[in-house]
Amino acid sequence: MRAEEIMTRTVYSVRPETSLKEVATILVRRGIHGMPVVDGEGVVVGMITEADLIDAQVVPDPRLHARRDLRVDDHPPSTAGEVMSTRVVAARVGADLADLARMMLSAHLTRVPVVDEDDRLIGLVSRHDLVRLMTRPDADIAADVHRVLADWYSGPPLAVTVADGEILLADDGKAVPDLLVALIRAVPGVIGVRWAAPAEPGKTRS
Repeated sequence: MRAEEIMTRTVYSVRPETSLKEVATILVRRGIHGMPVVDGEGVVVGMITEADLIDAQVVPDPRLHARRDLRVDDHPPSTAGEVMSTRVVAARVGADLADLARMMLSAHLTRVPVVDEDDRLIGLVSRHDLVRLMTRPDADIAADVHRVLADWYSGPPLAVTVADGEILLADDGKAVPDLLVALIRAVPGVIGVRWAAPAEPGKTRS
């Protein structure tokens, strides 16, 4: 599955010159935790999150911190461009969703912008989008599995049952190609694959 197949296409973004107050207003009103920062051509130049705003705006209260070394910043940041993260991890159109998910987990990312070949923003994939795949109806999953079988399998008929995202295959005892199992496992919403009848050691996969 490719990133653009599940990405959110309506993405809120701001420009580097957008005020932090406006950024905060968008985040609060839209119920989101961060968004891309783009230039005039729509190219992603940064990401700004709630954490960036908190770090920029929450300062010590002098009534509670009566210290001589307490100083006031003469030039506090006021725009998105001043506090955004410029080390942006983005996914290209056509990126394998599995690769994107592993990258998000390893880098502790909650959202990744999706860009076209010119680095222009076209969507966003969040952890919520990935989790939402697990809620696909079993009937939809079964239809996709049957399409995989029609396109990639020419062996004896396989009975397919789907329950809570788990695929149950019943065959005539002959070996099923590992590639076919991998293709079925890659169907969005599939939790695991197993066989209904007892099989040789190593036959059951998940």
